Amino acid sequence: MVVLVARGLLGLLFVLSAVAKIKSGRESSAQVIRGYRLVPEPLVGVLVFALPAVELVIGACLLTGVAITAAAWGAAVLLGAFTIAAAVVLARGERTGCGCFGRYFEQLISPKVVVRNLVLVGLALLVAVIPT
Repeated sequence: MVVLVARGLLGLLFVLSAVAKIKSGRESSAQVIRGYRLVPEPLVGVLVFALPAVELVIGACLLTGVAITAAAWGAAVLLGAFTIAAAVVLARGERTGCGCFGRYFEQLISPKVVVRNLVLVGLALLVAVIPT
């Protein structure tokens, strides 16, 4: 039951995140990505399209039960990358928005964001290794 709830929560979060990024618009998403100062400019445009697309696929798979293990591993990797990026921003002493849910839920990167993401990574790994 715990794994099923984790799968549903992750699926919902990924779908909502993707939709929020799409609704926020390309320029808003590009500004968030640039704010991290981790991605070369030529890749910003690619990520503006790729991130919500990948999030949407992962979320849909987790919610529908299609390719659950692959989607959960994808979620863990993506969340891990987001966590590392947030930790780097914190280590630099910089302040920028996390962009987790587009402009609809703006939140500055903080230790709370890193801890939340680590918990979500743990849930994704749980879903990846325990069949439902």
